Amino acid sequence: MTKPKGSNKPTGGVGGRETKARKRAKTAAARDALTLDRRSAKLEQERAALASEMAQREQALRAKGQALRAKEAAFANKEEAAARAAAQREKREQEEVERVEAAAAAAAEKVAQDLGLHGHICARGRYENEAVLQVARTFKIGHDKERKTAKEDHGRRRLTEVQADQLREFINDEHKPGRQVFRRTVAEWMHRTCNMEQPSNRSVGGLLSRLGYKRRRGRIKTPPLNAERLVEMDMAKRAENAGLAVIVYTDESFVHQAHGSPYSYFPSDENGVVQDGIGRKTRKGLRMSMVHAITKWGALAKFCDGFPIEEGWFKETGSGKNTMGDEETAEFLWQAKLAKGDFHAAMTDSMFMERLEHRLSPACNAIPEFQGKQMILVLDNASYHHGFDAEGIGNLNQPDGYDTDDVSPVGHVEKRVGEQIQQESAEWGDGSDEVEP
Repeated sequence: MTKPKGSNKPTGGVGGRETKARKRAKTAAARDALTLDRRSAKLEQERAALASEMAQREQALRAKGQALRAKEAAFANKEEAAARAAAQREKREQEEVERVEAAAAAAAEKVAQDLGLHGHICARGRYENEAVLQVARTFKIGHDKERKTAKEDHGRRRLTEVQADQLREFINDEHKPGRQVFRRTVAEWMHRTCNMEQPSNRSVGGLLSRLGYKRRRGRIKTPPLNAERLVEMDMAKRAENAGLAVIVYTDESFVHQAHGSPYSYFPSDENGVVQDGIGRKTRKGLRMSMVHAITKWGALAKFCDGFPIEEGWFKETGSGKNTMGDEETAEFLWQAKLAKGDFHAAMTDSMFMERLEHRLSPACNAIPEFQGKQMILVLDNASYHHGFDAEGIGNLNQPDGYDTDDVSPVGHVEKRVGEQIQQESAEWGDGSDEVEP
């Protein structure tokens, strides 16, 4: 029997197929369950990772705490060890001090016994050598030590605290005007001030060393530009304007054989490299030093054709070549003997004074307008301008015709300048006898 067409079973009945709506509902439910399972698994993984991280952090914190406690324990151990070491060191130092004091006391007692026995033996009429031998055998010491102990002990040169302070003040006072202090200077001060026998230079050197002094090359301090110096400068200008003095400015310089401009025109090779033919400059070589002086009226020099003056050094007549006498010019030239440096190394205080005597003074006296006037020198602070002599007293030799006291020599012309100004004031008719600086 064949199935009739168009007679399909209905799908909505009990035995028919499910509807699409139910299928979609089942599919959605299955999908939601799968998604929920995946989310649960992911949450479990994240929870496990977080727990593992927390465990690692706790372990790291415990490790840091253990390390910190270990460091604290080590630091405490070091402090204890340092305290024990300090206590032991202090104990050793105390023991050493006690040992030294005991040894010093024993030595002093032994020396006292030695001197007492030595004097007792000598007092009984025994010879010095016999006393030395007997004392050396008694105390079991060498003959040389016994002879050294038996000698009269003058002791070191010592000063009281007050005398030491006075000595420091004396040295400071000597340095203020630029004077040098030698061992002989201190020895003379001790003999003069402390009422003691003048000590030797060696004793004074030891005393200065114990007081903390060291010998070295010092710097001469320039006096401050105070009111007193300004007054002296004003008096010097007034003396020159009044015709009582002449102000002379002098200085030194030098020229080197390599001095000159290094710029010129040089050819270049095919690569563009300039072939400069001038040799490298060096600090060594021939140097000509020169000294001159000038006033507000011009240079102190005589006119002559060619080379103005003879080059050389000051020597006595007949002592050899290049003998030089007085010249009526302040100009002075000489070739430096040293291999390097400038004129400061070649100029000395004695040479400066000879130049004053043989050049500057004759040049000033040769000018009729300057004859009979006081010459006031204006100098820089070079060491040879201060004129320390061989004895170190700090005095400048003073040739006839000029004064070099305090590098601003206007002392004995101040009175004459004051009289000149008072006379001018009286002529003006103001009736004033006072002169303001």
